[in-house]
Amino acid sequence: MTQHKERLLEADGAFRRELVELDQLKAVEESQRTLGLLEQAVAEFKTKPHTPEVVTEYWRTRWSVLGSKVGLKIEVPDSPYHRDEIVDMEHLQVPRAPIYMPSELTATPAGLILLGKMHPQMGSWVVKAGTPVKHTDSRGGWFDIESGWQTPYTGTNRKDLEELAKQNHWKGQRLTAYIIGSQNSKDLTGHYFDELGLDKAGWVRLLGSRRKGEVGGARFYSDGSLGVYWIWSLDTRYPYLGGRFEGVKKA
Repeated sequence: MTQHKERLLEADGAFRRELVELDQLKAVEESQRTLGLLEQAVAEFKTKPHTPEVVTEYWRTRWSVLGSKVGLKIEVPDSPYHRDEIVDMEHLQVPRAPIYMPSELTATPAGLILLGKMHPQMGSWVVKAGTPVKHTDSRGGWFDIESGWQTPYTGTNRKDLEELAKQNHWKGQRLTAYIIGSQNSKDLTGHYFDELGLDKAGWVRLLGSRRKGEVGGARFYSDGSLGVYWIWSLDTRYPYLGGRFEGVKKA
């Protein structure tokens, strides 16, 4: 009787292991399928004219895939940017493009932590539990940002950037928007924002995020890791130190 029970227990254990392995296989297959959807969306976005419909569909697919990584079903409304606006922004001296920020990512620290889980290669303490970063704004939805990986507005200090924001009716970019835009840039161009080692790439001040009230600087590295530091004074100007902003879409 004892041997019979042992054989039953062994068979039950083997069956349970098979179920676990099957679940793991299904998870891998689902991950590959969703990543395939994003790759397809990126490929199509590169070749199609950037109409409002194309922009909307691209970001819907993007957030569907990324949201599934953290158990979120993210809804993306139609883009409010018209075709002419999108084209005009793409041809600016410092090109800009619309992005969509889900409401689930607007709060701190929750939004940064979710982005850290979506993009674990960032590896930074600022996207992990206990992050001290706070945003100056909690708005989500559609807005536009600088779309190039080259560092914009270099040689400026904090006052210069605040004046630029005032003149153009922009807001200082938040770390959340910076990450969203940079990950998008990597998929579309092969490079992160301000990626170390690239020509005309340095550090950017992000006026929309603070630690103990102070503005920090950020950049990405080629392996996808994120660097964020608070080492520059208000008046510091360097050729490799710039800034990024968020546009405000008028209804």
